[in-house]
Amino acid sequence: MASKLLQKAAAAASPAGAGRAGLAKAADRADPADTPTGLVPLPRAAREGTAAERLAVLEEIIGKAQDNAELTVRQARERFNREAGPALALIHDDDLWSPEYKNFVDYVERRWGYSSTHGYLLVATAKVQTALPEGANANTGHVQVLAPVLRHNGLEAVTEAWSKSEKKNGQPTAATLKTAVETLGYGKPKKAIQGEVLNRTDQAPTTPSSLGQLENAVALAKRHVTRNLVKKALEENPEKARRVAQDFASWATLVTQAAKD
Repeated sequence: MASKLLQKAAAAASPAGAGRAGLAKAADRADPADTPTGLVPLPRAAREGTAAERLAVLEEIIGKAQDNAELTVRQARERFNREAGPALALIHDDDLWSPEYKNFVDYVERRWGYSSTHGYLLVATAKVQTALPEGANANTGHVQVLAPVLRHNGLEAVTEAWSKSEKKNGQPTAATLKTAVETLGYGKPKKAIQGEVLNRTDQAPTTPSSLGQLENAVALAKRHVTRNLVKKALEENPEKARRVAQDFASWATLVTQAAKD
């Protein structure tokens, strides 16, 4: 909207172009009736004073607008997580994605266009959030620390870790949460990855299912065994690297054969 107003103002200026002064005068001549509704009017200081003073006023306005825009995007994302997360978690828990889809990952990718990591993150965020005190909001960093704690130790462990962690600006950071988790004896936190699917929050923590363990193993392999890693290993020790690669290939063959049986 603002850009349209400036375009109109520029069009009203002389063909030779009067620079900044000409643009300001053209804007002043714009018909108020044509001004788009909803624009925030500029203060008088934006049009009076020296060029440096006016620039400072206008840049302060733009800076505040950017801050507000970033805040609005963050608030919208948090609202989306609060609304969509619990729904997606229930779809995951009750296998509501079947029979049309092969699995939960297939569902979130084909139905919503999310990556598997994003789908699992939404589920984990919803479940971690249920353990937090009223008014607290878990961000991605919090969830990556607390998802494994919730899975293996339950809701009370998450609540305790949150309450014991050092707060900054009213809530913990991922770093202070990690410290609290370690201090409380819940093990060294690990980053939540694809396959780190949480159990239902109304049930006691259990050992990860075979499917969950398989997903974790495959996710770790995909993440760490890269073409560059193999290439570097071959450069460092060709003979040993080939043996490791053969072992890895044998493992892959075993998994593929098991899937066919």
